[in-house]
Amino acid sequence: MQALTLPMALLATVLGLGGLAVLYVAWRRPGRSALLRGIGWGLFLLSVWPWGLAGGADRGVALGMVVVSAGALALIAATGQWRGATPRRQRAGTASTEPLTGAGWGHWLKVFLLAGPLAAVAAFVLALPLMHLSGWAEADRLVATAFAVVILWSAGAVWACATPRLMRVSATMAGLTAAGTALLLVL
Repeated sequence: MQALTLPMALLATVLGLGGLAVLYVAWRRPGRSALLRGIGWGLFLLSVWPWGLAGGADRGVALGMVVVSAGALALIAATGQWRGATPRRQRAGTASTEPLTGAGWGHWLKVFLLAGPLAAVAAFVLALPLMHLSGWAEADRLVATAFAVVILWSAGAVWACATPRLMRVSATMAGLTAAGTALLLVL
């Protein structure tokens, strides 16, 4: 078991929390700067390397995610609106926090089906051939497939829940599922 290297852990913490701060600044800007978002996510990705050196590829990276998550929770606690706060005026071009009105149960059923079983099927069908082609050992392929499915399913579910254009999500998921199925049949 590797001991945690303090200088690398400090560097990784600075990079991860710096990425969080840059993303927060980008989010607060009216134009939501793509450059700042790229820098913030880049700092997050860059912080993985020193975390891996600080505590190993398994424990170090997991600890890094905990540190960044704790920083995000602290940022939310410090800047969030709590009960009794007066509502602020919404800036032009920002998302509303009001619930979507006028959407009936049919819309929410479609969202549920897209975010749940359809996104899961697309994730499985995409992850299986990719891991089959990897050439890794059986145990490595199993773990990588499980991680890939969770990440792909989550991405599909978030996309389905975040957009009012369900037809675009449906068509993309259907296309990806068809492509993955064709690849599975060829293999």
